[in-house]
Amino acid sequence: MRTFVTCLLVLGICQASFQLENTVGEADLRYRLPSDIVMPIAYKLHLKPNLGRITFDGEVDITLIALNTSDTLTLNSKYLFIYDVKFVDLNTTNTLWNKYLVDKSHEILNITIKPRFEKDHHYSLQIQFVGVSRDNTTGIYKRLVQTDGVTEHVATTHFKPTKARQTFPCWDEPVYKAKFNITLTHNKTLQAISNMDVLKKEEKDGMMTTSFKETPLMSTYLVAFVLSNYQFKEDRVGNFTYRVWTKASTINQTDYALKMGRKLLEQLNSYTNISYQTYMPDKIDQVAVKSFFLNTAMENWGLVIYSESNLLYDEILNATRTKMDVLTNIAHEFTHQWFGNLVSPKWWKYVWLNEGFAKYFQYFIAHKVEPELRLDDMFVVERMQGYAMVTDAVPMIRPINKDVITPQELLKTFDAIAHEKAASIIRMMSHAMTEEVFHKGLKLYLKSHALGNADSNDLFGSLQKALDESGIKWKQSVQVIMHNWVEYPGYPTLTVKRVDEGYQLTQERFLIVFSKFHKYRTKWWIPITYVQESDPNFTNTTPVDWFSPDDESYTVPSKEKTGWFVFNTQQAGYYRVNYEIENWKLLIKELNKGNNTKIHPVNRAQMIDDAFNLARTESLNYTLALNVTLYLTHETDYIPWQPAFRHLGFLQNLLRTSNKYYTFKRYVAYLMKALTKNVGYEPKANDSDLVKMLRVDAMRWACEVGIEDCTSYAEKTYQEWLKNPQMKLDVNLKTEILCAGVRNANESAWTDTLGYITASTTDEDDRKNQLVALACSNSSHILTKYLNLTLDSNYPIDFKTVAKNVVSRYPAGSQLVFNFLLKEYERIEKLPNSKIVIAELAEAISETITSGQQHFNLNAFLLDRRVEELPEFAMAKAIKNVIWIQNYKSTVDEWLDANSNLFDSPDNGGDSASSSYLRFDRTKGEF
Repeated sequence: MRTFVTCLLVLGICQASFQLENTVGEADLRYRLPSDIVMPIAYKLHLKPNLGRITFDGEVDITLIALNTSDTLTLNSKYLFIYDVKFVDLNTTNTLWNKYLVDKSHEILNITIKPRFEKDHHYSLQIQFVGVSRDNTTGIYKRLVQTDGVTEHVATTHFKPTKARQTFPCWDEPVYKAKFNITLTHNKTLQAISNMDVLKKEEKDGMMTTSFKETPLMSTYLVAFVLSNYQFKEDRVGNFTYRVWTKASTINQTDYALKMGRKLLEQLNSYTNISYQTYMPDKIDQVAVKSFFLNTAMENWGLVIYSESNLLYDEILNATRTKMDVLTNIAHEFTHQWFGNLVSPKWWKYVWLNEGFAKYFQYFIAHKVEPELRLDDMFVVERMQGYAMVTDAVPMIRPINKDVITPQELLKTFDAIAHEKAASIIRMMSHAMTEEVFHKGLKLYLKSHALGNADSNDLFGSLQKALDESGIKWKQSVQVIMHNWVEYPGYPTLTVKRVDEGYQLTQERFLIVFSKFHKYRTKWWIPITYVQESDPNFTNTTPVDWFSPDDESYTVPSKEKTGWFVFNTQQAGYYRVNYEIENWKLLIKELNKGNNTKIHPVNRAQMIDDAFNLARTESLNYTLALNVTLYLTHETDYIPWQPAFRHLGFLQNLLRTSNKYYTFKRYVAYLMKALTKNVGYEPKANDSDLVKMLRVDAMRWACEVGIEDCTSYAEKTYQEWLKNPQMKLDVNLKTEILCAGVRNANESAWTDTLGYITASTTDEDDRKNQLVALACSNSSHILTKYLNLTLDSNYPIDFKTVAKNVVSRYPAGSQLVFNFLLKEYERIEKLPNSKIVIAELAEAISETITSGQQHFNLNAFLLDRRVEELPEFAMAKAIKNVIWIQNYKSTVDEWLDANSNLFDSPDNGGDSASSSYLRFDRTKGEF
């Protein structure tokens, strides 16, 4: 049976890999616009959105220049009823006969012109149409929502990557840049804002017509407007205005965004050496819209739109983590004003030139503004380790540069490869050529391609020029060295062995499963950096040399014969590192000295992350990886704890229903006891933001595994709050206090908690964060009741959020949620974006799958319900889990047993450790 299941899993991975490597056919090319017929120069766009109607009226006048003589125009149109088309030769003012036909399947509008239009002539294409305002947060998106008795009126846009064509006929590819003159006719009680400042307003027949100044050259996906009854706060600096808009009830939560927006824009002005005002107006608007596009944001030039939770912050209501997220979200979207808006990709194959730089500067520009958050280090543990290196470790993953044609393919490119992997590669280039040279290269890139488009080689060319001028010599050109990093999937493991001459290096692609089945035997140019015990200088991340992909091995000369060594200083390179057992033991010994300042915190984090991932590929014994974690009783830094929590969470998911879960909890309690002693449960006046966030993580784990002082503190505080719901809980700890409190609460106390939160909490995000804690109950009856409540569309917390927390917090949560999906599928299907909701829940469930039968059942459920957003990588996660159970669980079990005496120290959970997460009523059967 085990062999049969493994064969099925191998077949699934190979099939997925084959599907991802399909070639572009002739039919697919019909989605693309011809590049040699015409070029749009300017759009005069007049839209009449009406929040009381489903449809809207529109007209567009597009000025074109003919690049060649032809009788056919091809542009994009989708969901538009076109009722009049005129084509005028601006050289003669003659109107040419035309006939138009919409190719709905390819989202194309074909217009036949007689007589043919002539090369180099200018023409006017005038189209009148009717469109549809949608409720799926794409195209023109409108909503009327009652909040605390006040009606929120808002219509907004989200056009990236191919949704402008849903609002007006256009050349909807990023290379077709034009100027836009936007006019909106709307209800006079609403305010209209767009990319540019208002040019004029005219009131007629109870309606307001607002016209805006002409934009610079930009791609269609950046066109934007918002109609609302929102309020704003502003900050004027000279002749420049910063504004933040939101509904009246949250206007006082905009101060932080206003302050940080100014600081970040000033930093970007300075860094790029191109002032925002060089091409754009003297303003930038930020708008908070409830539930905007899957709770994300959109970087429209001059008008950045966010989901409320990504922009609003109140230090009294919101946790420190929210503050950090708001800061980095603004940094991300403001970076796009240069990387994406000023310089756009030639095609979506190169979307990483937008998203990779935005993700990179999301941390590194924000770090310049708030250095105490250590966002440069945070990037490594959160984005590179937590996303890029996880996503990029499976055989079927795509490369950074991936040919895409259809709109569905385009959407899939906005993934962890375009964001996190690309940002990690960008960071590696920065370290490899020094920040000074890299900075100079980026300034050249932006200056050379301003108001235009670029591809990978354009970027590499600018960096090469800066490198040449610096005098720094690489073994090959930037383009050659970076080729395999962007054109092939994956990344390497560098294996280091001490030899007489120094350190012998070999490399191979890192794959978490089935390495012998993968197609690419890729090797990379690897920048080599290292530190030795005799000179523990972790500040220099410039490569001492490069490991060529043409070499089977490479030796770094060194006279050191003893002492530990660490390769990949500050994990500046996008690769993992493995050592001989002797060096791992030396590193563990160093870490356990209790003086961790000798090894950089990022490299401590790297050791934890690499050790556990290498153990999952049989490149390292799991016993050694677990031994690395024992030093954590001395660790007080936030950065190394993040991969530790991540890998402890992985083990927890797979051991929850096993007979070793009790021993596992004692092991975690052993680690948490020292951490909670260090950070405490009570906030201190001089706490740094990182200490505040680390305390939250420590409390969550300590209470989950039943450390008595944690559970006692949380339950005591919870009971006091139940008696007096007006009592102020610490803004960072309130969710964990409520979670620990309701874990073993009866239904009456749980219901009281629900009532107090909904009645006394006025801020929506604060209310939502507290309601999440109710998913911590250990009663399947209560949790099922809670899931049913959230299916009400007016409930203050959404079904997906609660269901995902049930999966993560309740020992049998995956089983409970899967059974709920089966039973209530018809109701769940009626939720907004229901297929995406189901796909995300499938991914959450997949992280806890431990058997081939569970994998089969989940996959069958998704296929039977025709979930178009079938989460391929979720299925890959499930496969990896099943393989892990087969190959590694016994080793982990043996290690837990062998070290159980260490975990039995007094006040280390003991019987209490078995009480918290073992007192739950399991639902029966296996999904």
